[in-house]
This record gives sequence, structure tokens and C-alpha cells, in this order.
Amino acid sequence: MSTNAFFGCLRRLSLTCAIIGIMGAAVQSSSQNSDEEAVRRRATAYLEAWKRGDYETASQYVHPDFRKIYIFRNKTPLFSWRIDKLSFNDERTLCYVSAYVIVPIALIPGSDKKDTPEFLLQNQWVLADGEWLLTFPAAKENMLAKFLGAAQAADAARPDLKPAMQGVKPAAELPPRFQADPANPTVMHRGEKGKFRYTYRNDGTTPIRIVSALADCHCTSVQENNVEVLPGQSGTLEIILDTFGLPLGQIQKTVNVVFSDLPAPLKIDLRVNNVPNFTVTPQSVDFGTITKGKPSEKTVEIRNESGQTVKFLATSNAEPQLSVALAGNEVKPGDTIKVTLRFAASEEGEFADSPMLKTDLKAEPLINIPIRGKVVSAPIAKN
Repeated sequence: MSTNAFFGCLRRLSLTCAIIGIMGAAVQSSSQNSDEEAVRRRATAYLEAWKRGDYETASQYVHPDFRKIYIFRNKTPLFSWRIDKLSFNDERTLCYVSAYVIVPIALIPGSDKKDTPEFLLQNQWVLADGEWLLTFPAAKENMLAKFLGAAQAADAARPDLKPAMQGVKPAAELPPRFQADPANPTVMHRGEKGKFRYTYRNDGTTPIRIVSALADCHCTSVQENNVEVLPGQSGTLEIILDTFGLPLGQIQKTVNVVFSDLPAPLKIDLRVNNVPNFTVTPQSVDFGTITKGKPSEKTVEIRNESGQTVKFLATSNAEPQLSVALAGNEVKPGDTIKVTLRFAASEEGEFADSPMLKTDLKAEPLINIPIRGKVVSAPIAKN
């Protein structure tokens, strides 16, 4: 081969390699863009559902292993959001979505979302069965715990917690000016709103009024209109505690009350025992290993501890091989209803789901039962 012919072949080979390299980079870039678009689309739909207050829809973007924790604990209002950036791992199976959100950090009389700063929220999304799903890491790493409360994550890790049997701490000693209403609750069911009333008397010679009453968390709200109280007269302060999303067991919240005639605020401590509406036994179901073609059934019992009759309106689940059946459509206070979970086992592979039972109980409208298991092929019979 001549020298010119050799260098001609070399140039053609280099050009071919360059074209292949460009095509490979284009394919990789296209794949990366596709991943980013998919995560951004899912994260946007999740945040929009949260902003609307549609927590049931938002939970559908959450991994089944975390769905029960999410649906019961997230009732934090979301004023606005904006996605900042996406960061993938090398395998592109994990993505951290950094978003700036505005949520209420305190119910201060006269404040609104304009007064509330943005917070950085970093959500962790994983690729599972071809779909991007939101997951929550440990509480100490979970940015969402800033809004849901680290204690709630701890509650999720304590399935043996029996708050109804723990009793309630004695009420904190009130400042001398206040008198607590004997009807103030000491026990509340999860999701309920409780009203606390405190009277105060003006024993001075000039009118007084409450300048501000600031709660230590967004779950506690204080009346905004506090009238002027004349000498010898009494006024009433009302505080509302919303237990939806708070951990089970003993809860203590603080309200600092500033009076026009006092140099320092007076502190009121709210103490209640937050008890469950339902006891689910077992809390999750493991079907174990099932042989293909052999259906498997498991039962769960739900005890109604809400103090009122609860009706079951519907059931829903994502796994097509799973069916959910209730032994009735309502359960009275203190009674138990049986739920039958039947898995058809028609396809091999691992499975996980979190069936939801919809109820008419406003305080806790959804009951989730996480399930998991594995379907294997039938063993080959030996001659």
C-alpha cells in the first residue's frame, strides 16, 4: 500500500470513530434529558398536588414503603414552590430534587405568605420498576422532617407505641393571670382539632389587652381579635390545636402571650395525649414466598378507637394480582372489622403495595396496609 493510500485509510477511520463518538454522546445526552424530564414531571405533579392540599393524589408519587407515613403525617400547607436543580447518581437510578418551598412556620397574627421565607427542600427520588418514586431517608437526613417534625419519623419506627396506655402528664402550672377551662381536652384522637380556653382578669386600674399570642408550631393557632379588657373585667383566650400529622403519645406545645401591661410574655403549655383512631393488626403484611398459580390469603383486623361509628367508602390498590375485601361496610366504636387480602400469584417476581381503605372519618380518612412478598415458579416434579 502506498503512503498516500495508508493516510487516506487512516483519515477515513478517524472520521468514522469521530462520527460514532458523536452519535454515542448524542444517545447518552438524549437518555439523560429523558431522565431529567421524567423526574421533573413527576416532582412537579407531586408538588402541585401538595399545594392543592390533595394529599391522596400526592401520596401516589410516594414509594409504597413510605406512603403510609406520608398520607398520615403530611398536612403542612404549601404556599408556593420552585424546583432549583436535579442531581443524579452515576447509575441514574437515584435523583435528588432540590426545591425551594414556602410553608407556614408560625401562625403570627396579621402575617401571610409574603412574610414567610423560602426553605430548601431536598427530595429523594428512586427509579423503581421503570417509574420515579419519592422516598424518605432516615429522619436525621430527611429535609422533610423540618416540616413534618422529626418526632413523627420516630413514631413511624415505633409500631409498638401504645399512647392510650401511657397516661398524661400533669398540666403545666399556669401563670397567675390565667385560669384554664375545666373542659380543655387532655386526650385527643389523631387528626382532631381541640379548643383550649383560658380566662384572664384585669385586676389593675387601666384597660389591658393581649398584644400578641405566638405558637411554637404551625399546628397551633391562636385567636387574632383580642378585645380590650376594662379594670375588674375578664377576657378569654382561645387556642386551637390540630393533631393531624403530630406523633402519637404525649404532645406539649407552647404559646407565648404578650400583654399590653406586662414587660415579658406569659407562657401557656398545652399538654394532651394524642391517641390513634384505629389499631391495625398486623400493621403490615408479608406474604413471604408464594408458588405461582397458588393464591395466598392474609387477614388484617382493624379496631375502631375513634369513639364514633366509621363507614368504609372504598378500597384501592396498585397491584393487579391483589384483591381487598372487608367483612362489612362500617365498624362501631370499640369493634373490630376483618380485612381479607388475597394475592392471585399469577406472575413471578417480587411485589409490594400499600392498599388504601377510604373512610368517612374526617380526622383520618385513609388507612394504609403495606404488603410485600415474592412469587416463584412451581418446582419441577421428579419422576
